[in-house]
Parts: sequence; structure tokens; C-alpha cells
Amino acid sequence: MDSITGQSYPHWQLVIINDGAEPAGINRLTEAYQAEYPGQLELIHLPQPVGPARAANTGLLHLDTELAAFHDDDDTWSPDFLLRATQTYREAGLRLPQIGGVVCHVNRVVEDVEGNIIRIRKTENHNQHIGTGLLSLRELCKGNFIPLIGFLFDLKTAKETGLFDPGMSVLSDWDFCLQMMMKKDIWLQGETLAAIHHRETVREESHRNLSSDIAQTALYTVYLENKWLRRDLQNGRSGAGTLMNLLK
Repeated sequence: MDSITGQSYPHWQLVIINDGAEPAGINRLTEAYQAEYPGQLELIHLPQPVGPARAANTGLLHLDTELAAFHDDDDTWSPDFLLRATQTYREAGLRLPQIGGVVCHVNRVVEDVEGNIIRIRKTENHNQHIGTGLLSLRELCKGNFIPLIGFLFDLKTAKETGLFDPGMSVLSDWDFCLQMMMKKDIWLQGETLAAIHHRETVREESHRNLSSDIAQTALYTVYLENKWLRRDLQNGRSGAGTLMNLLK
């Protein structure tokens, strides 16, 4: 919460989605923030878990803003993320009216968790190899390099895409970013303003989860390639699906 309430840009709205967890503790956590920021924070409890894609869609549909971003509860923004991303969005939009979003450079922070203690093991670059400027749709067809924690985008355009595919338990972020770039361009802002936090509790459990994650990613990569190629074939033309399969 402090990552959001500590933003130097004050005109934010926050929709918190509780994806089926017990509500009492979350209510206690948010009450003080709701009192301090009246009208800026909405808490929605989903009675049953629906998964990250449907939960994200619920949040977007409850927002009433021009721009939107995602903030996973494990990740962080620098205090100037919203301010700088909004400024860059405006500046890039003056040069290129087709701008539909801005993504910043993001760090990957690896942490060890022991009980209630979190220790940072290392901090790595995540997407700093990408330079400032327009992102390439062709490169995005090869794989996703847009971390959602660093992505500020036009909400109207996002809603026009149909939002996240609820049938995807992983890689729905790649699908969403492809949908966005099929409609508008995305600008890379060469400032590190956000961080993905990867936390490990038990090393053996982490190895088991890694094997499962690799299998899930492989499965849904093919799912996504088929989905987009099927769309091309049904429309009788080459498109992103064709590129995704040719660039493998």
C-alpha cells in the first residue's frame, strides 16, 4: 500500500481486488488508508477465487480513469513512477498520437523469506537492455518483455481489447500486451521506476515450483500461438499469429 500512497503524483484511484481470501484481515489493513484517502480507494471482495486474469479484469472495469496500471501485492513502484510515466505518456503522445501506453525499466529483486523476515539476496536488471523509444510489435511477437508493474496504459484502449483472457493461468500478460500493441504503440521510458520481487521460502519447494512453472509456460505458449494464428486464419490474412509462429 505504501508503494501507492507514497506516490508523488497525488491524483490516483486504487481498486483492490481480494481474490477469494478471508476478508477480515484485508478490511483491517485498508480501513486506515480509506480514512486517509477518502474517495481514492475501493476494496472489492470476490466470494471465490477466480484467478489473476479475471481479478485483473474486475479491477479495470471498476476504474474510472484515463490511464491505468497494475500493482501486484509483492511488487513495488518508486515514488515517482506515476508522475514520470504520466509525463512521458503526455510528451510521447504529442509526438506520436498513436501512443497507448508507457513502460519503464524494471528491476528484479530476489528475496529470501524466513518467517516474517525478508532479506534481499540480489537485485538484477530485468528489461534495461531495451532502449528508450517505440517498442517493436515484431519483437513482442517473439516473447513478452513488458512487465505489468512498469506499464501505464490507456484504459479505454485496454477495454476495447477485451482485457485479459480468463482461460490463461499464465502468460495472460503477454496476450494483453499484444492486444494493446495491435491497437496502439507503446513507448519505453528509460528510467528504472519499478521492481518485480521474487520471494523464496524453502529452496526445495522453489525447485519443484520451477519445474511446474516451466511446464505451464510451455503449454500456454503453444496455446497463445494457436489462439493468434487461428485468428489470422479465420480472418484470411497474415498477422501477429503468423509472426509468432514464424519467429519461433
